[in-house]
Amino acid sequence: MPRPKPPRKPLSHTRPPRFGPPPATGSPTLSSKHARRLIRAHHALHKARARALAAATTTVADADADAAAAVADLDARIARAGGLPRYQLASRQGQARERGGDASRVLVGWVAGVEEERRRGRRGGKSRSLLEVGALSVANACGRVRGLAVTRIDLNALEGGIERQDFMARPLPAPGPAGDADRFDVVSLSLVLNYVPDPVGRGDMLRRTCLFLRRCAGESDGRGGDGGTEADAEGDGERRLFPSLFLVLPAPCVTNSRYLTEEHLEKIMGSLGFRLARRKLSSKLVYYLWVYDGSSKSGKEARFGKSELRKGSNRNNFCIVLK
Repeated sequence: MPRPKPPRKPLSHTRPPRFGPPPATGSPTLSSKHARRLIRAHHALHKARARALAAATTTVADADADAAAAVADLDARIARAGGLPRYQLASRQGQARERGGDASRVLVGWVAGVEEERRRGRRGGKSRSLLEVGALSVANACGRVRGLAVTRIDLNALEGGIERQDFMARPLPAPGPAGDADRFDVVSLSLVLNYVPDPVGRGDMLRRTCLFLRRCAGESDGRGGDGGTEADAEGDGERRLFPSLFLVLPAPCVTNSRYLTEEHLEKIMGSLGFRLARRKLSSKLVYYLWVYDGSSKSGKEARFGKSELRKGSNRNNFCIVLK
């Protein structure tokens, strides 16, 4: 008589666990679906916390206690969800699995040709410098570019080689040439601006990047002197791409927002002294390289509030405000 076959185990029993201690060869893994859900929930909680915190500091005295309690409750919910470390894990795996991988490869593709021309034209030239805000790994494409010195910072450093620092609290460079050592040829905000929970904070972050960018020679930096260190003969290619801001956002932030279109974003960036040099739109992300020349089109920084630019019930509320 044939021996009966054992019952087949469900597929879920054949998969490694999604949670628990990390495997010996690397970090714990999340499914793509769970990573997306975790990222969305984390953003929603932080936005709710920002609203509650604003209420706690603007309401009348007898309502402050309730608003403060709401902030404390949201802090507890964020902690129960794993906080920033869990969000970072989801971000790392989300980019690898469903967002086309390492976003810095796009930046490298844009600037690598210019760097190669510079190396052929000037032996022994100074390295380019990059400030990577919100760095998740030291093993991304930027770290493999010859002649690119990368400084990495993040609120919660995951690896050695990443400094634990809030970009908004990073000490500002000294005015003029004295501060050049603390400025950079490129500042990278890859999936960072959308993490800021309030529109005014996003505008403040964009404005702050200007203070950390170097200037080309012969151009006043507006900070008490010539901030440039580059020779005039280095070529038009470099002048077109440096100094610059590499900005990466989820595509819906500009393609499906009530309050932000690409045209409106270009006006905001132009007011700060940036012009668009490169752009790439994928199904999930939009990549920009904004070159900084320090002069706005109008001659002064404009103010941009929150105004509806697109109608429709299916729009998101992503917004950037410059006060």
